[in-house]
Amino acid sequence: MKYSFYVANNQSAESCLNRITFDSESKNGEVQLCDKLPQGVQFIAHNSVDKKVYAVIGSEKEDECILITYDYYQTKIHQIYQRRIKVHSASYIYIDPTMRKAYLSDYLGSQFALIELDFKGIPKKGIQYFKLEGSGPVLERQEKSHPHSILIYKNNILFVPDLGSDCIWQILLEKDDSIGRTIENHVIPGSGPRHLCIANKQRIIYVINELTSMINVYDFLNEEESLKLKQTISTLPIDYTGIRCASDIKLNSSGNKLYAGNRGYNSIVEYLVNPQNGKLTVNRHINCGGWPRLFTITEDEKYIIVLIEEYLESKGAIEVYDLSHPKQYVWKYTMPFAYAMTAVQ
Repeated sequence: MKYSFYVANNQSAESCLNRITFDSESKNGEVQLCDKLPQGVQFIAHNSVDKKVYAVIGSEKEDECILITYDYYQTKIHQIYQRRIKVHSASYIYIDPTMRKAYLSDYLGSQFALIELDFKGIPKKGIQYFKLEGSGPVLERQEKSHPHSILIYKNNILFVPDLGSDCIWQILLEKDDSIGRTIENHVIPGSGPRHLCIANKQRIIYVINELTSMINVYDFLNEEESLKLKQTISTLPIDYTGIRCASDIKLNSSGNKLYAGNRGYNSIVEYLVNPQNGKLTVNRHINCGGWPRLFTITEDEKYIIVLIEEYLESKGAIEVYDLSHPKQYVWKYTMPFAYAMTAVQ
């Protein structure tokens, strides 16, 4: 079985967009350089239906980024479109299930953007920007709103974890994509909600808090009500006293296991999901070779692919773990300043 995905770094002088293919039979990977970019890559995402990859890179202007669209087919990729957008720092790109809208969370700009995509997956001209407000008690991280990611539920409800305001924004989108009812789901001050994932069948939302390394488990009853907190659980061992800097969170395809990243403790924690109520129980920790910023789980649930970011003693890399016995990675590729990756195709 071969698994392919895209990875980019954020080296300021020159970033590289790479396509990586991991072969589970040979336990080896192939790295193909797709493009060199003049500025650091902030985030990338792919549209599997229209065969597009979207990348946001920095520009010479502080309040502006460049959105690049690539067309890909098998191992071939080429740039087909780019434009400047009024985004300070893209911390997340989400392509909605219809593949006709892209949402960007702007961490430094305290906003998120909605970009419509045409029938080929190419961004249209008009972009809507939605401003967010708020702050938190951790002054060096929460001086203002910092939306870190964004996800849509049932094509009309946006959830935006806001690290700066300690809020999970629950936003109803009207048919014309205007903002309707907005609910502010506040977490414990100083938590810093970062990413989330949704168990659609159970209507349960899992939110990972970066500053406290805790996961909040919520029932989502309907669009008119606030989220109902049902569990809070740590991503760390009870006796851990080091850096707390949680990162990514993902459910596997079956929905029976949830994974969360720990930077500092350098692990991916695996939880068992209770099928009746969605609550979590720690199953094990998968030790990583550095700070796990992002990760993706293969559709067959056999492998977890981890992006290790470069920070302090941690060196940028891609690590692949076999989930049947993940004591050590089965393949590793060193990538200086590794920063962004797509899901497996």
